[in-house]
Amino acid sequence: MPAIETDRLIIRPFYLEDISDAYREWINDEDVTRFLRIKKNMQSDDNIRNYVLFHLEETISTKHFAIFDNVSLILSGTFTCPNINWEEKSCEISFVIGHPDFQGKGLASETVAKMLEILFYTFDLEQIRAGYFEGHEASRRILEKNKFMLERIISKDYVTDDGKELDNYICVINRSRFEQQL
Repeated sequence: MPAIETDRLIIRPFYLEDISDAYREWINDEDVTRFLRIKKNMQSDDNIRNYVLFHLEETISTKHFAIFDNVSLILSGTFTCPNINWEEKSCEISFVIGHPDFQGKGLASETVAKMLEILFYTFDLEQIRAGYFEGHEASRRILEKNKFMLERIISKDYVTDDGKELDNYICVINRSRFEQQL
């Protein structure tokens, strides 16, 4: 798949050579991963390499993208479709802007907007789901900005390090709703 460009970003498949010291640092940063399911597991070089290799080998039902700043070419985050269902024309998405120099600048919203376009028109999907855990206001705002609607709440689906149980908000957007915002 060729690189995808936005005003500020280059989005392309994530390759082994994208694993850098900076990536290892932010993928193991508690502030970056506190709302990610991987947060409880320190990501070793082997874990990271195996994760990337899995997504490089299993390209039918999953896609994993690297997000780069288009000026500095620094890896700023990732966008993943961990479960594509071609029969139902649907998928789930997850995203993170992990590099601290690029957080809070709207890059996740820009990525989600562009990737929805790709998923609906290039991949010909009809429905996209994404979730966020209770208290993750940044992800909630990103999904709202991109016209996702709350589909359901999974009660007490996530436990924080201090034992607090959080709800998981599952949101959805279909192609017709996406087209209404164009």
